[in-house]
Order: sequence, then structure tokens, then C-alpha cells
Amino acid sequence: MLTAIGTQKITATSNLDSDISNAMGLVEDNKYNCSNILMGTSQKKVLRALSNDSSYKGAITLSSAYDTPIEYVRNWDDTKSLAITGDFSKAIIGTRKNIDYEILREATIN
Repeated sequence: MLTAIGTQKITATSNLDSDISNAMGLVEDNKYNCSNILMGTSQKKVLRALSNDSSYKGAITLSSAYDTPIEYVRNWDDTKSLAITGDFSKAIIGTRKNIDYEILREATIN
């Protein structure tokens, strides 16, 4: 499964290249540009095979798909999603409620 914008999902097929393209299309249909693709390191072997296939030369590499950078996450769970794409400049990152944290003003650097 590939995930794009919230709950919109593409069911994975045996063609990762078209799955990525379709997920990017969902983002673009919502008037956003894909700024990044996140996926697990286990997908590198699939991308290597695609990048070596002459019909995908230039479109798929280990570092990008369709001119969109790919970032690999080591602790990725492929059972939940093969990739996530979207406009990450629009991502909202926050601190959950009831989590205590402290900003240190002093630190030791070795």
C-alpha cells in the first residue's frame, strides 16, 4: 500500500513504478506537489531493478522517482505501507499532549 495525503491510498501492485506515479497523482489532484517520497530500505532492491531496466532510465533511480527525492527509513514497516509521498512543506509537526519535556540550556560536548 502506498499512502498519499491523509487517508488516500493506492493498493500496491507488482509495478512499484506505476504505484508511485499513482500516489503522486493523488497528491497532485489535490493541488499539491510531491516534495519527497519516504520508503523502507527493503524497496531499494526493487528500485535497483527498475533503474537498470532501459524503459525506466532517468525516471527511476535509487535517489529519486520522477524527479522527486526518495528518503529511506531504516525502521520502516512494509506491512503498513510501502511508501508515503506528499508535500512535506505542508506537514504539521507538534508535541503530543501530556508529554513533559525540558529544553536544556547547558550541555557537555565531548
